[in-house]
Amino acid sequence: NIFKEGMWFKALTPYMLILTNNDPIQVGNMLTLNGVTRAFVGVASGRLLINNYGVEAIWIVTGFVGILSLLINVVCLSQSSVG
Repeated sequence: NIFKEGMWFKALTPYMLILTNNDPIQVGNMLTLNGVTRAFVGVASGRLLINNYGVEAIWIVTGFVGILSLLINVVCLSQSSVG
């Protein structure tokens, strides 16, 4: 888990620099928003979703959300305004 988290942040920062046109303030804001979002989702999924619906159902939902997120990234990165 530590390796995965470390690799994610190593990949996330250059990606943010590209999207923000090398603006360090926006990168800091994006990292803060990412951390707060991850903390909220972690607590909400552990306390609410997994306890009420079970691990297997949440894994299925997470898989669909992950695939949807990948498709959104592909669409956004293929737009001429990003590139």
